[in-house]
Amino acid sequence: MTAVKRIAAIITIALAAFGLALLRDSNATDYPAREIRALDGYVLCFAHHDWIVTETSGPCDGFTPPPKVAEGEKFVANGKERIISVIRATQADHDLKGYGIDIKQGEWFCVAGETQADLDMEHNSSALWLYIPKCQPALGRVGILQPIPVSEFLHLPDQIQSVYVGGLIEGMAFTSYGFSMPDYPVWVACVRSQPLGDTRKDVVLFLQQTPTFDEGVGSALAQTIGKRCKH
Repeated sequence: MTAVKRIAAIITIALAAFGLALLRDSNATDYPAREIRALDGYVLCFAHHDWIVTETSGPCDGFTPPPKVAEGEKFVANGKERIISVIRATQADHDLKGYGIDIKQGEWFCVAGETQADLDMEHNSSALWLYIPKCQPALGRVGILQPIPVSEFLHLPDQIQSVYVGGLIEGMAFTSYGFSMPDYPVWVACVRSQPLGDTRKDVVLFLQQTPTFDEGVGSALAQTIGKRCKH
């Protein structure tokens, strides 16, 4: 028996008998995910098998794992090509050890499947799921912080817009000054060459002419000043 099959057999017993209940009832924090990484490389497949009289859980037949565990990726199991559309990542709130499971507090384990029903191992007799015993949710792109979204900024009174833009300029200046940027004096002179009200108008015009812009007012200001203060 290969190492992967041995691990699969151990985890099959754990999931079918004790381990799954232990994990599901542990009050661990459960999160939806779009993509996860298998830290030890193991992506295992399990399915319920209904034998009329009894029902067991075991490894999928003819399992071909997906290239990565992410929404939209394909895998083959039990004679059918399947598409991952649901991923759940769970972080253990305490050490879980025994019956083939060894997960330390703070570590993640994950399951994935075609539908939510496929992850309902306790109630769905047709459940078929991927199990990743050591996983890590992949971080998606974190967008720019927008205390005031562009749409809200454009509806503010002119004076309030000017105050907001002035605060952004002061923040840029503080960063450049704090890190002793060599071109800081030249930048300051350029910014001061135009009244704050005119800079506000330039930012508003930029946003109005670029309706799909979604990087925040601060980024719009940076681009506006950047065009004016090239050197």
